[in-house]
Amino acid sequence: MKTLSSRSMVLMLAAALTSAVGLSDLTYAAQWVDVHGTNCIVEYPGNTLNAGAPANAAVFYKGWGLDFTQTANTGNWIHTQIPMSGLEQARFIYVRYYKQFAVGKIGVVHVYNANAFVQAVTPPVGVPGWNAFSIDLGSFKPFTYGLGVSMNIVNGNANTRFIISDVGAYVQ
Repeated sequence: MKTLSSRSMVLMLAAALTSAVGLSDLTYAAQWVDVHGTNCIVEYPGNTLNAGAPANAAVFYKGWGLDFTQTANTGNWIHTQIPMSGLEQARFIYVRYYKQFAVGKIGVVHVYNANAFVQAVTPPVGVPGWNAFSIDLGSFKPFTYGLGVSMNIVNGNANTRFIISDVGAYVQ
């Protein structure tokens, strides 16, 4: 049996690595990065109520996400951050939520690169029950310091239950 020389093995290894690099795509594959609703923070918990909540608890963090009841004729901001390494770019933002009554809605969504404002988008109003929407930022935008998503809750003349279950971004 014939053995390969060291020189032949080095040349074969170099050829294999060159073809592997040449045939592979070195860019990041696009993927969804999601956070659960329990990562959300309510800016004004005093504008919420929950019957039967533990003492001083205006919001619940449950297996299905952030669960709160927005009091009638008040507003709130819900904030979350989608983890980014500083190298990714994002194009789409996705939100899945529940609202009890038609008088409540997510009025506007603000997107941030850490504390730098990127874009404001008005999502569709949605119907009572489970809703989802995605926001197109127009192109892939760099988020070097973290992707922040802030949702403005606008409520009408009835106490309205909201559940934020999922917030995500399509990144590459």
